[in-house]
Amino acid sequence: MPLLLGRAPGVEWGFAATAMAGQSRSGDRQLVHPVRGGTLLAVADGLGHGDEAADAAARCAKVLMGSKSGRVIPLVRTCHDALIGSRGVALSLAVLDVASRELTWLSVGNVRGVLVRADERTVPPREELLSRGGIVGLRLPALHASTLSVEAGDLFVMATDGVDVGFVSSVDTHLGPAELATALLAQHGGATDDALVFVARLLGPLSDAAPAARAR
Repeated sequence: MPLLLGRAPGVEWGFAATAMAGQSRSGDRQLVHPVRGGTLLAVADGLGHGDEAADAAARCAKVLMGSKSGRVIPLVRTCHDALIGSRGVALSLAVLDVASRELTWLSVGNVRGVLVRADERTVPPREELLSRGGIVGLRLPALHASTLSVEAGDLFVMATDGVDVGFVSSVDTHLGPAELATALLAQHGGATDDALVFVARLLGPLSDAAPAARAR
């Protein structure tokens, strides 16, 4: 169960992942990458499992990590063009604008995401990422992004379809990102598919954040 944690401008993050039983490579990938105006957070799930799924997710991650743009719709379209001829991926991504404290997100396929507020008095206390049906690289739907104001301490969680949907109601805001990702994967992950949980906690002012970090 690979696990990694780190910091990037505006966020501290962690993830936990496991490949499907019998597979040496996972088709699920996460990344954190500095972009113009903020920090990109993304999870890609290659269609199916095995080497072809892992190759598609790796290609998607390479495209995203080579980008300087913080505009989520062009990012998804660029990934789609680069993945034509591959298995394709489900892709959820968000860009945190550190200066304005806004999170802009977009999802295609079955990578689920939820924003859980640190202040439980916020209405609503949690908001799920609206996903559109399709596969990046094979069938791209009409793309519409959503932007939300965020505060320090809010948690942004994404999980692939190897994690059951119950994870959305199991987010414990008192846990650190890596600890929470591990707990959610242990509680809701299955053995019949690759599974990955990525957690980012939004930090305070930019001065609180360490230099950018990223992971494969």
